[in-house]
Amino acid sequence: MEWWPMNMAFRKRLNRYIVAYANAIVILVLTIFVLIQFFAYRGIIYSDLIKDVNLRAAFIAQKIQGIEGADETGLIWENTFNSKLVAELNSLNGDQNSIVKLRILNLARDTKEWKEIFSSAGSFHKTLSTGEKQVASLGAWLFPVQKEIWFNGEGYVAECVADIRTKNNSYLRVVADIEANSFIQQQIRVGILLILLFAGITIILILQYRLLFLKLYKPLDELTGGMKLISQGNLDYRIPVEHRDELGSFIEYFNAMVGELKKSQDALEKELLVTKTQREKIFKTYRDIIFAVTHGKFLLVKESKLPFYVEEGRKIKEITISQSEDVGMARRVSKEVISELNPSHQKIQQVLLCISEAATNIIKHAQKGIFSINKLDNSSIRFIFRDQGPGMDFNHLPSMLFFKGFSTQISLGCGFKLIYTIVDKMILSTSKHGTTVVFDIVFSSETDNQQECCMFPSA
Repeated sequence: MEWWPMNMAFRKRLNRYIVAYANAIVILVLTIFVLIQFFAYRGIIYSDLIKDVNLRAAFIAQKIQGIEGADETGLIWENTFNSKLVAELNSLNGDQNSIVKLRILNLARDTKEWKEIFSSAGSFHKTLSTGEKQVASLGAWLFPVQKEIWFNGEGYVAECVADIRTKNNSYLRVVADIEANSFIQQQIRVGILLILLFAGITIILILQYRLLFLKLYKPLDELTGGMKLISQGNLDYRIPVEHRDELGSFIEYFNAMVGELKKSQDALEKELLVTKTQREKIFKTYRDIIFAVTHGKFLLVKESKLPFYVEEGRKIKEITISQSEDVGMARRVSKEVISELNPSHQKIQQVLLCISEAATNIIKHAQKGIFSINKLDNSSIRFIFRDQGPGMDFNHLPSMLFFKGFSTQISLGCGFKLIYTIVDKMILSTSKHGTTVVFDIVFSSETDNQQECCMFPSA
Protein backbone atom coordinates (compact mmCIF):
# COMPACT_ATOMS: atom_id res chain seq x y z
CA MET A 1 0.00 0.00 0.00
CA GLU A 2 2.91 2.35 -0.67
CA TRP A 3 0.79 4.20 -3.20
CA TRP A 4 -1.44 5.59 -0.45
CA PRO A 5 1.18 7.71 1.43
CA MET A 6 2.67 8.78 -1.91
CA ASN A 7 -0.77 9.79 -3.14
CA MET A 8 -1.48 11.68 0.07
CA ALA A 9 1.87 13.48 -0.12
CA PHE A 10 1.13 14.44 -3.73
CA ARG A 11 -2.32 15.73 -2.76
CA LYS A 12 -0.87 17.80 0.09
CA ARG A 13 1.74 19.33 -2.19
CA LEU A 14 -0.97 20.00 -4.75
CA ASN A 15 -3.14 21.72 -2.12
CA ARG A 16 -0.20 23.89 -1.09
CA TYR A 17 0.47 24.86 -4.67
CA ILE A 18 -3.21 25.66 -5.20
CA VAL A 19 -3.29 27.91 -2.13
CA ALA A 20 -0.01 29.56 -3.12
CA TYR A 21 -1.18 30.14 -6.69
CA ALA A 22 -4.54 31.43 -5.47
CA ASN A 23 -2.75 33.91 -3.21
CA ALA A 24 -0.47 34.92 -6.08
CA ILE A 25 -3.51 35.51 -8.30
CA VAL A 26 -5.17 37.59 -5.58
CA ILE A 27 -1.99 39.66 -5.20
CA LEU A 28 -1.78 40.11 -8.98
CA VAL A 29 -5.41 41.23 -9.17
CA LEU A 30 -4.83 43.52 -6.21
CA THR A 31 -1.77 45.00 -7.93
CA ILE A 32 -3.78 45.69 -11.08
CA PHE A 33 -6.56 47.22 -8.97
CA VAL A 34 -4.10 49.47 -7.12
CA LEU A 35 -2.54 50.65 -10.39
CA ILE A 36 -5.95 51.32 -11.93
CA GLN A 37 -7.02 53.32 -8.88
CA PHE A 38 -3.75 55.23 -8.86
CA PHE A 39 -3.95 56.21 -12.52
CA ALA A 40 -7.66 57.03 -12.20
CA TYR A 41 -7.03 59.38 -9.28
CA ARG A 42 -3.99 60.79 -11.02
CA GLY A 43 -6.11 61.58 -14.06
CA ILE A 44 -8.67 63.35 -11.86
CA ILE A 45 -6.18 65.60 -10.11
CA TYR A 46 -4.36 66.24 -13.38
CA SER A 47 -7.65 67.30 -14.97
CA ASP A 48 -8.29 69.65 -12.03
CA LEU A 49 -4.79 71.10 -12.41
CA ILE A 50 -5.26 71.76 -16.15
CA LYS A 51 -8.62 73.42 -15.47
CA ASP A 52 -7.00 75.69 -12.92
CA VAL A 53 -4.15 76.51 -15.30
CA ASN A 54 -6.59 77.39 -18.09
CA LEU A 55 -8.61 79.59 -15.74
CA ARG A 56 -5.43 81.40 -14.77
CA ALA A 57 -4.56 81.99 -18.39
CA ALA A 58 -8.03 83.35 -19.13
CA PHE A 59 -7.94 85.62 -16.09
CA ILE A 60 -4.51 87.01 -17.00
CA ALA A 61 -5.67 87.60 -20.57
CA GLN A 62 -8.71 89.48 -19.27
CA LYS A 63 -6.50 91.71 -17.12
CA ILE A 64 -4.13 92.49 -19.99
CA GLN A 65 -6.93 93.33 -22.40
CA GLY A 66 -7.89 96.28 -20.18
CA ILE A 67 -4.47 97.92 -20.34
CA GLU A 68 -4.31 101.14 -22.47
CA GLY A 69 -1.35 102.18 -24.61
CA ALA A 70 0.58 98.99 -24.69
CA ASP A 71 3.58 99.13 -27.06
CA GLU A 72 6.56 96.97 -27.83
CA THR A 73 9.07 98.81 -25.66
CA GLY A 74 7.99 97.14 -22.49
CA LEU A 75 8.19 100.42 -20.54
CA ILE A 76 4.47 100.54 -19.89
CA TRP A 77 4.65 96.94 -18.69
CA GLU A 78 7.37 97.75 -16.22
CA ASN A 79 5.34 100.62 -14.83
CA THR A 80 1.79 99.37 -15.01
CA PHE A 81 2.00 95.56 -15.13
CA ASN A 82 4.59 94.83 -12.50
CA SER A 83 4.98 92.10 -9.94
CA LYS A 84 2.02 93.42 -7.99
CA LEU A 85 -0.19 91.85 -10.63
CA VAL A 86 1.45 88.49 -10.03
CA ALA A 87 0.90 88.85 -6.30
CA GLU A 88 -2.71 89.80 -6.93
CA LEU A 89 -3.22 86.79 -9.16
CA ASN A 90 -1.68 84.52 -6.57
CA SER A 91 -3.84 85.93 -3.80
CA LEU A 92 -6.96 85.10 -5.76
CA ASN A 93 -6.07 81.40 -5.63
CA GLY A 94 -5.48 81.12 -1.91
CA ASP A 95 -3.01 78.35 -0.94
CA GLN A 96 -3.03 76.52 -4.27
CA ASN A 97 -0.74 76.65 -7.30
CA SER A 98 1.15 79.96 -7.29
CA ILE A 99 2.34 81.61 -10.50
CA VAL A 100 6.05 80.85 -10.49
CA LYS A 101 6.87 82.81 -13.64
CA LEU A 102 4.92 85.10 -15.97
CA ARG A 103 6.03 86.18 -19.43
CA ILE A 104 4.25 88.38 -21.96
CA LEU A 105 5.24 88.24 -25.61
CA ASN A 106 4.35 90.71 -28.39
CA LEU A 107 3.96 89.71 -32.02
CA ALA A 108 6.14 92.00 -34.15
CA ARG A 109 4.26 93.34 -37.18
CA ASP A 110 7.33 93.36 -39.41
CA THR A 111 9.01 90.05 -38.51
CA LYS A 112 5.94 88.21 -37.29
CA GLU A 113 8.01 86.86 -34.41
CA TRP A 114 7.15 86.83 -30.75
CA LYS A 115 9.25 89.15 -28.62
CA GLU A 116 9.29 89.10 -24.86
CA ILE A 117 8.18 92.47 -23.48
CA PHE A 118 7.55 91.51 -19.86
CA SER A 119 8.83 88.91 -17.40
CA SER A 120 8.13 88.49 -13.72
CA ALA A 121 9.18 85.70 -11.36
CA GLY A 122 7.24 84.47 -8.37
CA SER A 123 7.87 81.77 -5.77
CA PHE A 124 6.57 78.32 -4.92
CA HIS A 125 3.83 78.28 -2.32
CA LYS A 126 4.62 74.69 -1.46
CA THR A 127 8.10 73.21 -1.56
CA LEU A 128 8.99 69.56 -2.01
CA SER A 129 11.21 67.79 0.50
CA THR A 130 14.26 65.87 -0.65
CA GLY A 131 12.38 62.59 -0.18
CA GLU A 132 9.40 63.86 -2.16
CA LYS A 133 11.69 64.96 -4.98
CA GLN A 134 13.33 61.52 -5.07
CA VAL A 135 9.97 59.75 -5.04
CA ALA A 136 8.67 62.11 -7.74
CA SER A 137 11.77 61.50 -9.84
CA LEU A 138 11.36 57.73 -9.49
CA GLY A 139 7.66 57.98 -10.24
CA ALA A 140 8.32 60.13 -13.30
CA TRP A 141 10.75 57.46 -14.54
CA LEU A 142 8.33 54.58 -13.90
CA PHE A 143 5.14 56.43 -14.82
CA PRO A 144 6.01 59.49 -16.95
CA VAL A 145 3.84 62.54 -16.20
CA GLN A 146 2.13 64.56 -18.89
CA LYS A 147 4.37 66.71 -21.06
CA GLU A 148 2.72 69.94 -19.76
CA ILE A 149 4.35 69.35 -16.35
CA TRP A 150 8.07 69.36 -15.73
CA PHE A 151 10.70 70.05 -13.06
CA ASN A 152 12.32 73.50 -13.30
CA GLY A 153 15.10 72.88 -10.78
CA GLU A 154 13.12 73.97 -7.71
CA GLY A 155 9.80 72.28 -8.16
CA TYR A 156 7.25 71.03 -10.63
CA VAL A 157 5.37 73.53 -12.82
CA ALA A 158 2.64 73.43 -15.46
CA GLU A 159 2.75 75.86 -18.36
CA CYS A 160 -0.33 77.76 -19.60
CA VAL A 161 -0.44 79.84 -22.79
CA ALA A 162 -3.08 82.37 -23.89
CA ASP A 163 -3.08 84.56 -27.03
CA ILE A 164 -5.00 87.86 -26.86
CA ARG A 165 -5.70 90.95 -28.96
CA THR A 166 -5.55 94.31 -27.17
CA LYS A 167 -7.63 97.43 -27.83
CA ASN A 168 -4.90 98.91 -30.04
CA ASN A 169 -4.94 95.74 -32.14
CA SER A 170 -1.69 94.36 -30.73
CA TYR A 171 -1.27 90.60 -30.50
CA LEU A 172 0.08 89.39 -27.20
CA ARG A 173 0.86 85.97 -25.81
CA VAL A 174 0.74 85.23 -22.10
CA VAL A 175 2.97 82.35 -20.91
CA ALA A 176 2.60 81.46 -17.22
CA ASP A 177 4.33 78.69 -15.26
CA ILE A 178 1.90 77.51 -12.58
CA GLU A 179 3.10 75.64 -9.50
CA ALA A 180 2.33 71.86 -9.70
CA ASN A 181 3.94 70.71 -6.45
CA SER A 182 0.53 70.04 -4.92
CA PHE A 183 -0.24 67.74 -7.85
CA ILE A 184 2.96 65.77 -7.13
CA GLN A 185 2.30 65.67 -3.38
CA GLN A 186 -1.23 64.42 -3.90
CA GLN A 187 0.10 61.63 -6.12
CA ILE A 188 2.67 60.68 -3.49
CA ARG A 189 0.05 60.60 -0.71
CA VAL A 190 -2.34 58.51 -2.76
CA GLY A 191 0.50 56.24 -3.89
CA ILE A 192 1.63 55.73 -0.29
CA LEU A 193 -1.92 54.93 0.83
CA LEU A 194 -2.39 52.44 -2.00
CA ILE A 195 1.03 50.88 -1.33
CA LEU A 196 0.15 50.53 2.36
CA LEU A 197 -3.16 48.96 1.38
CA PHE A 198 -1.40 46.61 -1.02
CA ALA A 199 1.27 45.72 1.55
CA GLY A 200 -1.33 45.14 4.25
CA ILE A 201 -3.43 42.79 2.14
CA THR A 202 -0.29 41.00 0.91
CA ILE A 203 0.94 40.51 4.48
CA ILE A 204 -2.49 39.20 5.46
CA LEU A 205 -2.42 36.70 2.59
CA ILE A 206 1.11 35.59 3.48
CA LEU A 207 0.20 35.22 7.15
CA GLN A 208 -2.96 33.37 6.16
CA TYR A 209 -0.92 30.94 4.05
CA ARG A 210 1.69 30.62 6.77
CA LEU A 211 -0.89 30.01 9.48
CA LEU A 212 -2.72 27.58 7.23
CA PHE A 213 0.52 25.68 6.73
CA LEU A 214 1.49 25.72 10.40
CA LYS A 215 -1.98 25.02 11.76
CA LEU A 216 -3.18 22.49 9.20
CA TYR A 217 -0.67 21.17 6.68
CA LYS A 218 2.26 20.68 9.06
CA PRO A 219 0.22 18.75 11.66
CA LEU A 220 -1.31 16.69 8.83
CA ASP A 221 2.19 15.95 7.51
CA GLU A 222 3.28 14.84 10.96
CA LEU A 223 0.10 12.79 11.35
CA THR A 224 0.60 11.10 7.98
CA GLY A 225 4.29 10.44 8.69
CA GLY A 226 3.42 9.04 12.11
CA MET A 227 0.74 6.78 10.66
CA LYS A 228 3.26 5.49 8.13
CA LEU A 229 5.81 4.72 10.86
CA ILE A 230 3.15 3.05 12.98
CA SER A 231 1.89 1.01 10.03
CA GLN A 232 5.48 -0.22 9.62
CA GLY A 233 5.39 -1.52 13.20
CA ASN A 234 6.94 1.35 15.18
CA LEU A 235 4.36 1.56 17.97
CA ASP A 236 6.77 3.54 20.17
CA TYR A 237 6.36 6.63 17.99
CA ARG A 238 4.10 9.44 19.22
CA ILE A 239 2.99 12.40 17.12
CA PRO A 240 3.90 15.71 18.85
CA VAL A 241 0.93 17.88 19.86
CA GLU A 242 1.78 21.53 19.15
CA HIS A 243 -1.71 23.11 19.13
CA ARG A 244 -4.61 22.80 21.53
CA ASP A 245 -7.38 22.70 18.96
CA GLU A 246 -9.58 20.08 17.29
CA LEU A 247 -6.66 18.66 15.35
CA GLY A 248 -4.54 18.57 18.51
CA SER A 249 -7.30 16.66 20.32
CA PHE A 250 -7.48 14.20 17.44
CA ILE A 251 -3.71 13.64 17.61
CA GLU A 252 -3.95 13.06 21.38
CA TYR A 253 -6.66 10.44 20.87
CA PHE A 254 -4.59 8.88 18.09
CA ASN A 255 -1.51 8.70 20.35
CA ALA A 256 -3.64 7.12 23.08
CA MET A 257 -4.91 4.52 20.61
CA VAL A 258 -1.33 3.73 19.55
CA GLY A 259 -0.41 3.38 23.22
CA GLU A 260 -3.15 0.79 23.69
CA LEU A 261 -1.96 -1.02 20.57
CA LYS A 262 1.55 -1.03 22.03
CA LYS A 263 0.29 -2.57 25.26
CA SER A 264 -1.62 -5.21 23.31
CA GLN A 265 1.44 -5.92 21.18
CA ASP A 266 3.66 -6.30 24.25
CA ALA A 267 1.17 -8.68 25.86
CA LEU A 268 0.85 -10.66 22.64
CA GLU A 269 4.63 -10.85 22.23
CA LYS A 270 4.93 -12.20 25.77
CA GLU A 271 2.31 -14.83 25.00
CA LEU A 272 4.02 -15.68 21.72
CA LEU A 273 7.35 -15.96 23.50
CA VAL A 274 5.84 -18.37 26.01
CA THR A 275 4.13 -20.30 23.20
CA LYS A 276 7.34 -20.38 21.16
CA THR A 277 9.28 -21.66 24.16
CA GLN A 278 6.67 -24.32 24.77
CA ARG A 279 6.64 -25.33 21.10
CA GLU A 280 10.43 -25.60 21.09
CA LYS A 281 10.28 -27.80 24.17
CA ILE A 282 7.57 -29.95 22.58
CA PHE A 283 9.53 -30.16 19.33
CA LYS A 284 12.73 -31.13 21.14
CA THR A 285 10.90 -33.78 23.16
CA TYR A 286 9.10 -35.03 20.07
CA ARG A 287 12.36 -35.21 18.10
CA ASP A 288 14.25 -36.99 20.85
CA ILE A 289 11.51 -39.57 21.39
CA ILE A 290 11.21 -40.42 17.69
CA PHE A 291 14.99 -40.51 17.37
CA ALA A 292 15.22 -42.92 20.30
CA VAL A 293 12.31 -45.11 19.17
CA THR A 294 13.78 -45.45 15.66
CA HIS A 295 17.26 -46.07 17.10
CA GLY A 296 18.63 -43.02 15.25
CA LYS A 297 17.22 -43.99 11.87
CA PHE A 298 14.73 -41.08 11.73
CA LEU A 299 15.72 -37.53 12.60
CA LEU A 300 13.36 -34.57 12.83
CA VAL A 301 15.18 -31.23 12.36
CA LYS A 302 14.22 -27.56 12.42
CA GLU A 303 14.31 -25.53 9.24
CA SER A 304 17.33 -23.54 10.45
CA LYS A 305 19.40 -26.74 10.79
CA LEU A 306 18.40 -28.16 7.41
CA PRO A 307 21.26 -26.69 5.26
CA PHE A 308 23.77 -28.86 7.13
CA TYR A 309 22.13 -32.02 5.77
CA VAL A 310 21.17 -30.67 2.34
CA GLU A 311 24.67 -29.40 1.56
CA GLU A 312 26.56 -32.37 2.99
CA GLY A 313 28.50 -34.39 0.40
CA ARG A 314 29.04 -33.70 -3.30
CA LYS A 315 26.01 -32.87 -5.44
CA ILE A 316 25.79 -35.15 -8.48
CA LYS A 317 22.40 -34.39 -10.03
CA GLU A 318 19.52 -31.97 -9.58
CA ILE A 319 16.10 -32.16 -11.27
CA THR A 320 13.01 -29.95 -11.09
CA ILE A 321 9.88 -31.97 -10.31
CA SER A 322 6.70 -30.38 -11.70
CA GLN A 323 4.95 -32.98 -13.89
CA SER A 324 4.50 -36.75 -14.09
CA GLU A 325 7.24 -37.14 -16.72
CA ASP A 326 9.72 -35.78 -14.18
CA VAL A 327 9.02 -38.77 -11.91
CA GLY A 328 10.29 -41.17 -14.57
CA MET A 329 13.33 -38.98 -15.17
CA ALA A 330 14.10 -38.99 -11.44
CA ARG A 331 13.96 -42.82 -11.42
CA ARG A 332 16.25 -43.11 -14.48
CA VAL A 333 18.83 -40.66 -13.13
CA SER A 334 18.79 -42.38 -9.72
CA LYS A 335 19.23 -45.81 -11.31
CA GLU A 336 22.23 -44.56 -13.29
CA VAL A 337 23.86 -43.10 -10.18
CA ILE A 338 23.24 -46.23 -8.09
CA SER A 339 24.46 -48.52 -10.88
CA GLU A 340 27.69 -46.56 -11.22
CA LEU A 341 28.33 -46.76 -7.49
CA ASN A 342 27.13 -50.31 -6.77
CA PRO A 343 25.52 -52.10 -9.74
CA SER A 344 24.88 -55.28 -7.69
CA HIS A 345 22.91 -53.55 -4.91
CA GLN A 346 19.99 -55.84 -4.02
CA LYS A 347 17.47 -53.11 -3.06
CA ILE A 348 17.82 -50.99 -6.18
CA GLN A 349 14.18 -51.49 -7.20
CA GLN A 350 13.01 -50.71 -3.69
CA VAL A 351 15.06 -47.50 -3.69
CA LEU A 352 13.57 -46.49 -7.03
CA LEU A 353 10.12 -47.11 -5.55
CA CYS A 354 10.96 -44.72 -2.70
CA ILE A 355 12.06 -42.09 -5.22
CA SER A 356 8.81 -42.53 -7.17
CA GLU A 357 6.74 -42.12 -4.01
CA ALA A 358 8.55 -38.95 -2.87
CA ALA A 359 8.52 -37.34 -6.33
CA THR A 360 4.83 -38.17 -6.86
CA ASN A 361 3.90 -36.58 -3.53
CA ILE A 362 5.68 -33.36 -4.53
CA ILE A 363 3.49 -33.07 -7.63
CA LYS A 364 0.37 -34.06 -5.72
CA HIS A 365 0.68 -31.76 -2.72
CA ALA A 366 3.10 -28.96 -3.72
CA GLN A 367 2.87 -28.86 -7.56
CA LYS A 368 6.60 -28.21 -7.83
CA GLY A 369 9.83 -29.14 -6.09
CA ILE A 370 13.53 -29.97 -6.40
CA PHE A 371 15.09 -33.45 -6.39
CA SER A 372 18.85 -33.68 -5.90
CA ILE A 373 21.38 -36.47 -5.34
CA ASN A 374 24.47 -36.03 -3.15
CA LYS A 375 27.30 -38.52 -2.88
CA LEU A 376 28.38 -38.73 0.74
CA ASP A 377 31.23 -41.23 0.23
CA ASN A 378 32.01 -44.33 -1.83
CA SER A 379 29.40 -46.39 0.00
CA SER A 380 26.42 -44.04 0.53
CA ILE A 381 24.16 -41.72 -1.46
CA ARG A 382 21.76 -39.05 -0.15
CA PHE A 383 18.48 -38.34 -1.95
CA ILE A 384 16.87 -34.94 -1.21
CA PHE A 385 13.30 -33.85 -2.02
CA ARG A 386 12.36 -30.19 -1.37
CA ASP A 387 9.04 -28.46 -2.00
CA GLN A 388 7.26 -25.24 -1.00
CA GLY A 389 3.94 -26.79 -0.10
CA PRO A 390 1.81 -26.25 3.05
CA GLY A 391 3.95 -28.51 5.21
CA MET A 392 3.02 -31.47 7.41
CA ASP A 393 1.24 -31.73 10.75
CA PHE A 394 3.57 -33.02 13.47
CA ASN A 395 0.59 -34.53 15.29
CA HIS A 396 0.20 -37.06 12.46
CA LEU A 397 3.88 -37.96 12.23
CA PRO A 398 3.83 -41.03 14.53
CA SER A 399 0.82 -42.49 12.68
CA MET A 400 2.47 -41.83 9.31
CA LEU A 401 5.72 -43.35 10.50
CA PHE A 402 4.55 -46.45 12.36
CA PHE A 403 1.07 -47.31 11.01
CA LYS A 404 0.82 -48.65 7.50
CA GLY A 405 -1.88 -47.09 5.35
CA PHE A 406 -2.42 -43.90 7.42
CA SER A 407 -2.92 -40.90 5.16
CA THR A 408 -3.93 -37.21 5.24
CA GLN A 409 -4.40 -34.71 2.46
CA ILE A 410 -0.93 -33.22 2.91
CA SER A 411 1.01 -36.27 4.12
CA LEU A 412 2.98 -38.95 2.38
CA GLY A 413 0.63 -41.59 3.86
CA CYS A 414 1.46 -45.14 2.95
CA GLY A 415 4.40 -43.91 0.88
CA PHE A 416 6.00 -42.34 3.95
CA LYS A 417 5.93 -45.63 5.85
CA LEU A 418 7.31 -47.43 2.78
CA ILE A 419 10.23 -45.02 2.42
CA TYR A 420 11.06 -45.27 6.14
CA THR A 421 11.08 -49.08 5.95
CA ILE A 422 13.41 -49.29 2.93
CA VAL A 423 16.01 -46.53 3.49
CA ASP A 424 18.93 -46.65 5.91
CA LYS A 425 18.57 -43.13 7.34
CA MET A 426 15.81 -40.56 7.03
CA ILE A 427 15.64 -36.83 7.83
CA LEU A 428 12.50 -34.68 7.83
CA SER A 429 12.01 -30.93 8.11
CA THR A 430 8.60 -29.34 7.63
CA SER A 431 7.16 -25.86 8.17
CA LYS A 432 4.74 -23.43 6.56
CA HIS A 433 7.46 -22.75 3.97
CA GLY A 434 7.49 -26.33 2.72
CA THR A 435 8.72 -29.86 3.41
CA THR A 436 12.14 -31.43 2.87
CA VAL A 437 12.58 -35.22 2.94
CA VAL A 438 16.13 -36.58 2.98
CA PHE A 439 17.05 -40.27 2.99
CA ASP A 440 20.36 -42.11 2.70
CA ILE A 441 21.10 -45.43 1.04
CA VAL A 442 24.19 -47.24 2.37
CA PHE A 443 25.73 -49.97 0.18
CA SER A 444 28.31 -51.33 2.62
CA SER A 445 27.07 -54.35 4.50
CA GLU A 446 29.29 -53.39 7.35
CA THR A 447 27.61 -50.01 7.53
CA ASP A 448 24.20 -51.68 7.26
CA ASN A 449 24.95 -53.71 10.37
CA GLN A 450 26.00 -50.61 12.28
CA GLN A 451 23.47 -48.06 11.00
CA GLU A 452 21.25 -48.43 14.04
CA CYS A 453 24.05 -47.12 16.24
CA CYS A 454 24.76 -44.04 14.13
CA MET A 455 24.02 -40.68 15.68
CA PHE A 456 23.19 -37.51 13.77
CA PRO A 457 24.60 -34.10 14.56
CA SER A 458 22.61 -32.14 17.09
CA ALA A 459 19.48 -30.59 15.54
